[in-house]
Amino acid sequence: MFAGLIIGVFFGFFLQKANVTRFSTIVDQLLLKNFTVMKVIMTVIAVGSFGLYTMKYYFFDAALIIGSTTLLAAAVGGGIFGIGLAVLGYGPETCVGALAEKAKDAWFGIIGMIFGAGIYAEMFTWIKQNIKPDEQINKTTIAQHFGVSPWVFIFMSCLVVAAFIFADVVRKKGKAAKTRNTKYDK
Repeated sequence: MFAGLIIGVFFGFFLQKANVTRFSTIVDQLLLKNFTVMKVIMTVIAVGSFGLYTMKYYFFDAALIIGSTTLLAAAVGGGIFGIGLAVLGYGPETCVGALAEKAKDAWFGIIGMIFGAGIYAEMFTWIKQNIKPDEQINKTTIAQHFGVSPWVFIFMSCLVVAAFIFADVVRKKGKAAKTRNTKYDK
């Protein structure tokens, strides 16, 4: 648990440094004006996947623990998450980070998460029977589902991160050129 706490603190620190814990950053992502959130998510996926599979294949040869869910459970959970993100402007991790920055509106998210966790705990038996029945759970990775190496998806996620970085460089050069041209036009 201590290692998880330390990793969580560092993760929160980096989220804060990337300005992902700011309401405006998340809203701009939803409005497709600022892709900082997507860049952070894709970087975490790429680095985490690379590290996990590198350790698995070259150091530990451990079995992966694949989360259990169904399509209905993922749709319901994703819908609840999406509604919360659209209404509040924070996801669970960014809400905690915003609270650490003393954002008062983050308290609504914290209270909502506690309330939602309580409802989930109370309804767990019903959810397990109706939304996540064991016979419908398929514990495969995307790579296993498509019958390809996981490195294909890791490579693709790295390409997405590279594309975001490239787009940022092009956008910044365009802004710099526009600023220079505007300066000389006056």
